[in-house]
Amino acid sequence: MGIKISVIMPVYNKKNYLKKSIGSVLDSDFDDYELICIDDASTDGSVEVLEEFKKKNDKIKLLYNECNCGAAFSRNKGIETARGRYIVFLDADDHLSKNALKEYYRLMEYKKAEMCFLKFANKSKENHTGIVNAYHDVYTGMQLLDLFVQNDEEFMFACGAVYGRNFIVENGLCFENLKIGEGGLFVLQALLKASRVIVSDYAGYFYNINESSTSRQAEAMSNSANGQLRQILFMFKNLTDDSKYMESKVHFLDWYIKKNIGGILNLSRVDRGIISAGGSFDYDELMINLLRGSYFFKKIEIEKKIEEEIVKKGKVYLYGAGYEILSVIRYCHHMGIEIVKVFVSSLNGNTNCAYGYKIHEFSADKIPDLTVPVIIAAHKKHQGEIKKILEEAGVKYIASI
Repeated sequence: MGIKISVIMPVYNKKNYLKKSIGSVLDSDFDDYELICIDDASTDGSVEVLEEFKKKNDKIKLLYNECNCGAAFSRNKGIETARGRYIVFLDADDHLSKNALKEYYRLMEYKKAEMCFLKFANKSKENHTGIVNAYHDVYTGMQLLDLFVQNDEEFMFACGAVYGRNFIVENGLCFENLKIGEGGLFVLQALLKASRVIVSDYAGYFYNINESSTSRQAEAMSNSANGQLRQILFMFKNLTDDSKYMESKVHFLDWYIKKNIGGILNLSRVDRGIISAGGSFDYDELMINLLRGSYFFKKIEIEKKIEEEIVKKGKVYLYGAGYEILSVIRYCHHMGIEIVKVFVSSLNGNTNCAYGYKIHEFSADKIPDLTVPVIIAAHKKHQGEIKKILEEAGVKYIASI
């Protein structure tokens, strides 16, 4: 009958996870699959584990990279080798439920879909990852992108969808060589091309969240911001090259920039990896400047006495999480001022992240040094009330914009 699903798994130093991840595929109640494992020059004994599995099961196809090339290269290699009607990307530290492959195949066939987004099985209020809401229709890629943005979904994971192999090949989709963010870019490319996209309510993918160690957090944040920048530039370029779905693309950019701009603007030119990422340096720099100019156009005025204290301290707190803080972020980056924290009066009804900064509910004990200035970047109707809260807490220098 042929292979119905190709499961593609890049592996780099994941020895301790392989028994569970590979075992979850081999234990599936769906039989018409192949598991393509691509070892990315692992050094921890992963290869030996993979080879032992392969000896016992002819459904496993094992490929090798001669040197460490990254997940993007490995996934592309897997796509070239795949023979299945549909492709599932499984990270080596994740696993699937017993019924996952059968359910994904059934739904893709029934809906004649090119792409099916998955729900992760390990979501919680404290540790939320993935799509939350229900989407029961068949959508174009851009229709679904609009809904995802509207509902503030987390959907930009390569492993968070099933893809038709012909859909990938016929549209020339591939992963760009990024350390982090290549999956999100692949998803955006797919959504721009797809005419039949669905979302499964079946939570059969167990997504493992690995926190970076303290020593690697700065590198991970830089790589993540670099990936986000590439995603934004991709959509900017698509917007200028093709006016189709312009409103949807602008809607996405507005939403995505708001979520991530803080981290992106902290990148140095070297961190951006603009040339090595394959882009035109002049054009990408133009897009970055356009991004900065378009979203930070408002000039702010701060009382001279307070501005002197801001410069003296070299850091500030912000109060407010709406569009009003954009110009303040630009001011702080331009002046080399550290933004210590961003506060709101209540987290109820507010996002927990804005423009790349985590949002905190205000309390006086969260400002240990009351001489550090606070800039109120909120709607004018709220500024008086916020100023009173800060004064009662003992904050010495308060500026409103």
